[in-house]
Amino acid sequence: MKSVERFRAALEGDSLDYLPVAPMVNVPHASKVLGVKPWEYVTNNELYVKGQLKAQRKYGYDWIFNHQPIQGITKEERKSLKIIDGYAVLPTEWGTKLKIPLNGGPAVREPAISDYSQLDELKMPDTDNEERWEPLQELLKITKGEVYICSKVPAPFHYAAEWIRGMENFMLDMSIRKNEVHKLLNFMAEAAIEIGKKQIDIGTHGIMIEDPSAASQVISPKHYREFAYPYEKKVCSALRKYGGEVIIHICGDTSPILKDLAKTGAVCLSVDESVDLNKAMKEVGNKVALFGNVSVGTLHKGSERDVEENVKNCINKAGKYSYIVSSSCGLHSQTPFKNLYAMVNASRKFGKA
Repeated sequence: MKSVERFRAALEGDSLDYLPVAPMVNVPHASKVLGVKPWEYVTNNELYVKGQLKAQRKYGYDWIFNHQPIQGITKEERKSLKIIDGYAVLPTEWGTKLKIPLNGGPAVREPAISDYSQLDELKMPDTDNEERWEPLQELLKITKGEVYICSKVPAPFHYAAEWIRGMENFMLDMSIRKNEVHKLLNFMAEAAIEIGKKQIDIGTHGIMIEDPSAASQVISPKHYREFAYPYEKKVCSALRKYGGEVIIHICGDTSPILKDLAKTGAVCLSVDESVDLNKAMKEVGNKVALFGNVSVGTLHKGSERDVEENVKNCINKAGKYSYIVSSSCGLHSQTPFKNLYAMVNASRKFGKA
């Protein structure tokens, strides 16, 4: 089977030759594989594409994670890029400023708004800007439909909290400014839908929503159901209706909200290592595929044998249908190359149908 066929068979619960393997290779590890600084990888569309292609070909896994938070970088954004105090500072379309350590991954330096009076000034993303989609188009062109390409849309809760308002302010707003919070979340959901539809039109095979701010160690299940779930569901349902396949990833132990996540319209849930994979499969495996669970700590610091045992254990718990072997979260920058080879080889060895 081609990688894209294998990946789709796992998502749909169909028979396959062996389980697909799809480590979450993003900024830290992909830039290391390519041999460039993280800020160069993030701010150069050509290097971004080269990094993802080189990593996929190096290890032989079954997908490419088109993971950039704003997809391709435009000329206007590159012109505004500045190096300040050891960081690359990148202003984005919404007004959020990202800081990218010269040797690390990006983070928010300055959220887009300081007060909700500015909310009406936020504009929907310009999905007609071709530079934004250069990486996705190039990845699809080069892989010729043989590798599963998974793009990314902004998770409404995470981007509202981190990118637009700032986490500390947003957490307080959920108690005292609920109407404004829901207005912002609805705006972010509409933006995610427009971005996702554009990606589907271009030809992406899948879409991931990463929502770490909605993790159960950050907000309670009650707050998740009130503020995050409705907008995840809005995005997933709209994109599924449009023909998209959505995977949701939330860091940490999502056991208290797994049943909610399975009702969002996502076709697959990415589960962290703190989730019992066997219990998750019994609880929601008849509704969605599962993805992940291989410890990023073991991949980072364990031996090749440790990695093999971890992968074997995950497969034994999940079974050989409706499961994609992946890291529990994004890889550490210093994850040894040999451990990624061990992960892929163990997936082929123990995941044979």
